[in-house]
Order: sequence, then structure tokens, then C-alpha cells
Amino acid sequence: MLIAPDQLDDHVASVVAEGFDTYTVSPAGDRDMYSSIIYLEPFEGRNLRAFGFDMYSETVRRTAMERARDRNEATLSGKVALVQETETDIQAGTLIYVPVYQHGMPLETIAQRQNAIRGWAYSPFRMTDLMLGLVGDWSLMGTNGLGLRIYDGEINNDALLFTSPGLADHALPDHHTHRTQLDVLGRPWLLEFEALTAAHVSDYRAALFVVIFGLAVSLLLFALMVSLARTRDRAIGIAGQLTHDIREREAALRIASTEAEHFREALEHVSSYIFIKDSNRLYQYANKECLDLFGCTAESIKNTSDEQYFPLATCEQLKKIDEQVLRGEKTKSEVEVRTEDGRRQIYLEIKSPIYDDADHTQVTGILGISTDITALRLREEDMQRVAHYDALTGLPNRLLLADRLRQAMTHAKRSGGQLALVFLDLDGFKAINDQYGHGVGDDLLEVVARRLKDSVRDGDTVARIGGDEFVAVLQDINGLENVKIILDRMMSAAADPIHLQGKHMKVSASMGVSLYPQDADISEDQLMRQADQAMYQAKNAGRRRAHLFVQHGDPIVLHVDQR
Repeated sequence: MLIAPDQLDDHVASVVAEGFDTYTVSPAGDRDMYSSIIYLEPFEGRNLRAFGFDMYSETVRRTAMERARDRNEATLSGKVALVQETETDIQAGTLIYVPVYQHGMPLETIAQRQNAIRGWAYSPFRMTDLMLGLVGDWSLMGTNGLGLRIYDGEINNDALLFTSPGLADHALPDHHTHRTQLDVLGRPWLLEFEALTAAHVSDYRAALFVVIFGLAVSLLLFALMVSLARTRDRAIGIAGQLTHDIREREAALRIASTEAEHFREALEHVSSYIFIKDSNRLYQYANKECLDLFGCTAESIKNTSDEQYFPLATCEQLKKIDEQVLRGEKTKSEVEVRTEDGRRQIYLEIKSPIYDDADHTQVTGILGISTDITALRLREEDMQRVAHYDALTGLPNRLLLADRLRQAMTHAKRSGGQLALVFLDLDGFKAINDQYGHGVGDDLLEVVARRLKDSVRDGDTVARIGGDEFVAVLQDINGLENVKIILDRMMSAAADPIHLQGKHMKVSASMGVSLYPQDADISEDQLMRQADQAMYQAKNAGRRRAHLFVQHGDPIVLHVDQR
């Protein structure tokens, strides 16, 4: 609460009279205005260190408090050292302030708000506890190869708010990091994701964390609102710990109602979809963003169900999630919605049970906060395509080929089957590329790639590994005769004439084949080298042919193109 200098002595005396003999406003000294923390929950342990502290006396806190007062909105402070900290496990801190004004006074202008301000509802956050509490088990968020640092505004040690587990002593070159800025209740947070190993640099799943951290503040505000919306007796109990003049029953209820309204107003400015359902899974509250999404009003949404807003398949998924929450579980799920026009919308949804008592014995409702992550998911899928598919032909690239080959070899070993690996190099492509230019050469590669893909069976893989080199993984071949049939189709795919830009062109293919399993246990790389060696033997033997790799002795000619 805010205290004028001429009211300070009376204020201290009134709190001391309530039984807090050692109460005082700290730090001591003359100031033009004072504030005092007069209510904390839980009122025990390290929180007692903050009782009576004048946050208005400290520059960082005062800046946030004045911004919240002047804008009439929830505001986040910069990095602070919380007075609750002890000598052990010291963490960076930050605070959220929501202004509380004198009821009935006008608030249209900044001057009116400054005149009407009575105090602030606030929440302190120890950043490490906050982030680990929101994310839970760090490994479950898919970040085994990624670390996170959060800075307040700029990158330096003084502004460091949070470092994820395992990252404190880690250092990779700067190009192994990805940075993005996030506005959190008027405060710029800089999120720096860093690969813990070079092998994880291309893991773009970390983008999802940007959303999760953006949701954190909204979720905390939501929890505060629900806490203030507890039963009449709880509101009176809370009010009883405040100053003496608001201990009366009706005054306590008015204060709780006013603060709840401010938190509700803060939620109206959150870009996520926030809602409350009762124990029958019927909506009882939704913020403005959610009402706009559903196309309804605060009154019309009451006692409505998901079936009125979502397709049937989505409703079935939401029902299962809600049933988990009503059993007392907290959930974090991705919900996919197919719109009537076929568009995909993907939401990250976090839900928690609402209890009617402090003992958490009876669930009476569901808290929900949902954020549209469609753009991020599509971006992640695009990144996966870039990482695993050849940009020119759309075929799997070397990275995805390695994974497919590994899976095929595992399958062959378990099932007792056999696979063939085909290494194909185009004959005559360089001459066409040199004569007609790279544009025509690229068009030719696209045509050959489509033909090769069509020449193999469903379940087989054709990949481009660079230049005019292709690799095919043929599973469950059931003997060399079946391999020869597929090789003939692949040879035709490469050798059939191609017409591009009014020009008649023709290439052929040299192919090397290796089989798996073999007498000795070999790796994917060894199998590739065998097929590559057989391909060069075929090319040296006159091209337009396929050779089978033989460990000891001359290669076996599997196919010769007679066209």
C-alpha cells in the first residue's frame, strides 16, 4: 500500500497494535512517499523478510510501479535482488505489479490515476524456481541438446535472469546460438538458445520454448485471479491480515472484489486464450481473446460446451484432457483443429484443476490457457524439410538417407530379410551442364529424380546425395532377380530421352549395388562405400551398367543397358 509521509507514524502504530510488535517500514529515512508490503502468502519463512519493505524506495521497483500506475495495467519489473533471499540458493528475481486504485475515482488520464492510486497487488518471482516450475522436467521438453539463458533487456552478466541446467559452464561458438526478444508485460526479455553440442545446432524444436516462456506471465496472472476468486470465507481470511481499517467483513469483500477485477482486466489484455470450465466441462468464463475466437460474449459463453466451437474430432481430444484435469492432474497438450475450409490450427493448451478448498480434496473446475502455435509449428516443419530434403529435387538428402538406411538394416536383421543399396551416378550429365548451363542441368536433375522415384516400389527410398549422384534403398528384395527388375526400371528412368526448352537430351547411369546382411557385421557407411566402389567399377567398365559388390574377387555384372 502507498503511504504519505504524514501518515507513516499512524500506519506503523496501527499494524503494531494488531500484534506485530517489531513492524516498521524499511529502509528507514525521509522520502516524498512510502510504500509497505503488508500482505504476503504464505506469511512464513523467507517471506517474513519482505514484511514492511518499501519497494517504492528502490529505483527498479519504483519504475515498474509507476509504469503500472500510469498505464493501469500489469507491469513487469527489471532484474532485482528479492528481499526474501537468504544467504543460500540466491536467485535473480523479478516482480509483477498491478495497480489498485481508490474505488469510484476517475481513471481516464494519467493525472487521475496518480491521484487515485492506493497501492499495488504484486507477485515476486525467483527466476530459477519460476522457470523450472513452469517447464518441469527440462528433458521432457525436448531440449536434451539445447540450453536457455534469459536476459533482462541486454546480454551481460548483470542482466542475466536465468540459465537452464547444464548450461552454466558450457560455451560453444557464437554461431551455435539463436536469440529472440520477447515483450513480457512491457519488459523486453532476450531469450538465448544455445546448442550444448554441435550435433544439436539444427534442432529447431527449441522454437517451441519461445511460446512457453511467453505464456508464463499469463499463466501466473491467471493463477492469481483464481486465488482471489475463492470462497467468501477465504476472502475474509485474507483481508484479516491486511491493515486494521479493512478488517471489517464488508470492506474485506470489497477489496477482494476490486483486486479480482483488476486481475480480470489484466487478463483481457493477454494475447492467449484464457478460460474457466466447471466440473461439467461447461464454460463459465473466457477472456476477450477467447470470446473473439469463439464469436460470443461474456454472457453467452456461460454453460456452453466445446461441441459448439470445435469439430467432433477435436472435442473428443478435449474431453479426454478435461477428464484428466478433473481427476486432479495438470496437463500440457497440443490440440489440432481442422477448420471447415481445411486449414490446420494448432494450439498449445495448459490446464490445471480448480479446488474449492486449501486441502485440494474436491475439484470444482478447470483453468485453461491456450496459445495459437500454428505459425511456429509450420515453421518447424519447414525447417525439418530444409534439414532432411534436397531443395532442388524434393528427394531425401544425405541426412535423411542415413536414418532410412539405418532403419532398413535394423528391419532386415530382425526379420531375416535382405535389402539392396544402389549407388547411381549419371553418365554424360557434366557435358549437358557445361553446354546448356546450370539452369537446364537443374531441370534435367528434377526430371530424372521424379522418374527414379517412380521406378522403385512403395517403401523404398530414393535420395539425392549431391551433384548427379543418387542412392536407392530397396527393402525386402527376395533375391537378385527382383533387384535386376528394379535396376532395369531405374536404368530406363535415367536413360530415356529428355526434352527441355526445345532441346533433346540423353544421359545414362552407372550403378553399384551392395547387399545386406553379409557374413560379417558392417555399418551403414561401409555398405555405402561398397556400393560406391561397385559403381565406379561399372563406370570404368564402359558405363550404362550395374555391378554387384563382391568382397573377394571381381564384381558381378547385374545389368547392362543395351539401348
